[in-house]
Order: sequence, then C-alpha cells, then structure tokens
Amino acid sequence: AASLLRQIASEGIVVLALEHTDGTASRTVLADGSERKFQPTLFSQQQQLLRRSKELLVGCQPSSFPPELRRMIDWDSVFLGGHSYGGPSALLALERSKNLEITEGSGVNIRGLILHDPALGRMMSSANGDSVPIVSFTSDEYDRYGVRCGSTFHCRGAFHGNFVDAPLWAPPWVMRPLSKFIPAAGPADPVLLHRELAEATRRFVARVREGKTSSSEAS
Repeated sequence: AASLLRQIASEGIVVLALEHTDGTASRTVLADGSERKFQPTLFSQQQQLLRRSKELLVGCQPSSFPPELRRMIDWDSVFLGGHSYGGPSALLALERSKNLEITEGSGVNIRGLILHDPALGRMMSSANGDSVPIVSFTSDEYDRYGVRCGSTFHCRGAFHGNFVDAPLWAPPWVMRPLSKFIPAAGPADPVLLHRELAEATRRFVARVREGKTSSSEAS
C-alpha cells in the first residue's frame, strides 16, 4: 500500500509501515539479516495474528527507532492501522497494549485505529469498539458481508484491492477485467480514492487529538 501511505504522509502524518515476519509480507529482512519471502503457510493463522500484533506493539516503542526518527513522532498520540488481516492485528495489538508488562514505561498512548476492509467476519464486526475511537472504510464486497467496526464508511465502487496498490499495477482496461476473478480494482478512480482516504485519515486524527471524537463517535 505504498501509494496510499505516501498520500497519507503528504497530509502531514508520520507514517511507519511494518514488514511483518510471519510470512505474509512479500519480502522482509529478519533480525539476523536473513531474507524471508512470501510464505503465507509458515505459521497457523492464530500464530500469524499473535506475531503481527506483537510486532505492531514493538513498532509503538520509541526504543525501536534511532534518535533522529524518534524525535519526529508524537509518542503520546499513536494511531494503528491495517488492511484486511491487518485489521484484526491492530485490534489485538490494542487489546494487548492494556497489559502493563508490554507498555509500562513506554510513554505510548494508542489514540485510535484506522482500518481498511478489516477481515473480521460477522461475529467480530463490533469488536473492541469501546476502548478508543475506531474508523473503518469498507469495499463493496465487505459492505455486503456486513463488516462493521467502530464508525464504518462504505467506499462505493471500491474493491478489496483498492486499499492497496493493486489498481495501479496496470491500466484500468487490464485491472478491471482481472477483477472478475480477484477483487483487485473496482470502478472507483484509484488515485482519487487514495486521496480521499488520506484526507479522511487526517480529519479523523485531528478530531481525536483535539478531543472531539469519542470511541462511540468517530465520524
């Protein structure tokens, strides 16, 4: 989702993108310097979820970053985000952040969650909505599935792939027919959608930081 994250960063938000080590990233470098390529069956789904949530929490620790980057970030106002399976990862990280053994002395304050097409399932649609403000943006198919988490907004004309770079891989006349087989690109303009998602993210972050948005009103 490099394009969307760059767009969000252009709104004046410091964006940190993690390459998870659970095998779901296209490529990542492990602590010992070795490379791990895409291996989605490396761990069980539960193990993947736990690993990703822990890595998000590590990414919330100032000690994880060099001083020059550490100074750029307001550690009292951290927001977590995620697309697809990144949604439940962010929700679990938020829940685990309540454990004092993880966050004691860190000075980190998770202020809200920003989720794109969170892969929650109908049984989890309203999970963790009472802790911090949560805003979710859903595609046409996830809206049909009834996915809801926090204040949820349907991006009409967006498919699951519209929240990442998939619609930008090739011209629309290539991606649209492909979307009959995988949800790569809906009829929405992918560049405009990323721009509007970035603007919505900026407004949400500003409202939360100003105390104008509660966990029950994140629009």
